[in-house]
Parts: sequence; C-alpha cells; structure tokens
Amino acid sequence: MICYITSKPSGTIIQLEKKPQNFDKILEELLLKYNIVAEKPVLDINLIDVIWSEKVALNKTFRKVPKDFIRSGVYRVFYDDEIIYIGSSESDGRIKDGRKGMWARRADFKTTLLGCERYKCASSEISKFFYNNKKFPEKDMYRIKHQFFPCHPDNARDLEFKMQTEHKKLFGQLPKLNVVKNNTGGARKII
Repeated sequence: MICYITSKPSGTIIQLEKKPQNFDKILEELLLKYNIVAEKPVLDINLIDVIWSEKVALNKTFRKVPKDFIRSGVYRVFYDDEIIYIGSSESDGRIKDGRKGMWARRADFKTTLLGCERYKCASSEISKFFYNNKKFPEKDMYRIKHQFFPCHPDNARDLEFKMQTEHKKLFGQLPKLNVVKNNTGGARKII
C-alpha cells in the first residue's frame, strides 16, 4: 500500500492508496497520546442548533479577539436590524499560519467599506443600497454588526448555503449583499 505524508507549516497531510477500516480511530488514539484532540465535522448540522454570538458592531475593538471569532464558521452581517449578508470562512486562526477565520472576513468587510481598494467584497455595495451611491460615512460604523457561529471548516460552506436558503424561504429573497450575478466567487445558486 502507498502512503504519502506531506508536511505543511500548519500540520501534516496523509494520503493513502487504500484507507484501512479503522485508520481514523487509530490516528485519533495516537493523537490523544500527545494531548491532541481531533475535531470532526458534524454530519448534518440542524439550523436549530446554531447558537449565534452577540452582535459585534464594526466600530468595536477588543484587546484580545475572542477565540471563537477567529475560527472557521458562518457569520451574519446586519445593517441596523436587517440581515444584509450571510457568509462563511473555512480558515481557522487557531492553526499556525492560518488566516484569522471569520474575524479576517470582518476586517475585509471593514476595509472595503472604508474605501480600501485592495479588497473587493460585498460591503462595497452598502453605499448603493443605503447611501444613494455616496461614500459610506465612517460615523455609521456602529450600524453594521456581525454575528458569529464557529464550526468545523468542512461544515462552513454547507451551513452558509443552508442559512441563505432558509433566509430566502422566510423573506422571499436573499440578503441584499448575497445577491450576485452569475454565481461569482464561491456563490451557489439558491432557488
């Protein structure tokens, strides 16, 4: 049997020609001997089980960002009380050399909103919807809030899709900033 072991800055990848039936269990037990707990994706996350963080205004800063916010997961963006975007991040800031998860997406959102041309994300549309295409006033940052739900990276995209689909069922449309043309980027078509 062939096995490839690839060392990465953030960990190790193991690829097997044929995976033995109990390989995952053996690997988990070995990792536990080194005090490493393997997190597994949840096979089917029910939307009822999602517990959101408190809403965090875009102008709020932390001395130390809560660990759950730098994890992979799903997040919602509000303008006042309206959900205007549902997104996800598969990166996990707890892993060495990893991007800071949902918090990094929030940073992208904020820098784009304040006019940084380096990033182009959904927040660039806020001026169109709420400010008659005028520049977003920095004094209004308190009106934009994020909520976070950390989850396994393998669950993040599917959960994002479920939440967008549920939002469309409840309100008849996607959140304003989730509406894209031709499913650009990672967008999936929601019917």
